[in-house]
Amino acid sequence: MKLATARIGGTESAALVVPGGVVPVREIRDLGGWPADLLSLLVGGHLEDFRGWWHGLSERDLEELSEQAMPPSDISYAPLYRRPRKIWGIGLNY
Repeated sequence: MKLATARIGGTESAALVVPGGVVPVREIRDLGGWPADLLSLLVGGHLEDFRGWWHGLSERDLEELSEQAMPPSDISYAPLYRRPRKIWGIGLNY
């Protein structure tokens, strides 16, 4: 399972990366009511539920998701999430 933030139609949304492209989380029928941005998905404690849903998918469900996916040419990727609490960096360029 790979998650990303995709810029689609001028808005940023959490997206599930599948073989055919990406599927915005807000458009996945089984997940109605879940946060549409990745930070809220992570901070809200929904990641484990999301992972459980992902591992419970049948092969047919995965095919349906791939059919529903937007091709990579129609989207652009954005930072995983905005407003991080801390940014850590280590300089190893000496």
